[in-house]
Amino acid sequence: MSYDRTVKYNDKQIKYTLQIKKVKNLNMRIKDSGKIFVSANENIPFTFIDNFVLKHGRYILNTVNKFEEINKYKSNDKQYISGESFYILGKHIRLKLIESNKEKVFNDTVFLYVYTKNTLDFNKKKKMVDNYIKNIAYNTFLDITKKLHLNFEKYNVNMPIIEVRNMKKRWGSCLPNKNKINLNILLIQVSKNCIEYVILHELCHFIYPNHSKNFYNFLTVMMPDWKERKSILENQFINMEY
Repeated sequence: MSYDRTVKYNDKQIKYTLQIKKVKNLNMRIKDSGKIFVSANENIPFTFIDNFVLKHGRYILNTVNKFEEINKYKSNDKQYISGESFYILGKHIRLKLIESNKEKVFNDTVFLYVYTKNTLDFNKKKKMVDNYIKNIAYNTFLDITKKLHLNFEKYNVNMPIIEVRNMKKRWGSCLPNKNKINLNILLIQVSKNCIEYVILHELCHFIYPNHSKNFYNFLTVMMPDWKERKSILENQFINMEY
């Protein structure tokens, strides 16, 4: 049995679904969609449950806002129409379609311009944008890797091959035997600080292949603020690994 309930915290409404279950304690879950669920025993009064939600009002609103921000970065199905949002290096950019005989794609950090002969050709637009973003991702990742790699030369680590891939659950992976680092194309959506952290993390695996204490000690020496960068990254994406 479930009930939809609403409480007012300061000047904001918090809507939640109350689920009556055989549980000993009040339990609250906030899904990444922003929906709030509270489970409680049938003997607990509704007023008590409402007060429980209000007591956690600040936490609830902060968490919901966090998920809303995270969802901006998710790769939702795109229609490739003017005004649609994209993220490049942490900046919000809007798609702008322009009919033209000369086909090209570029951005000015405000708009992502797509010049194409047929602005209604979905497959063509998608291919042009995807290729453009993948190209930016590769060049950005390569430049960052080259700069970071300078600190690894004294450890006899060769400059690795960089490959950009679509990865569902990982930011990157290191293949020492192939001298290769695979990087998730989604990384191009976040700031350079976060990209640097992921690439450095993978470079460290050329020296320490596992996540041992030595690995994290070495990572800290190479990038003292890696935890802060990792935290920023986690606030933008969920269910990802390193």
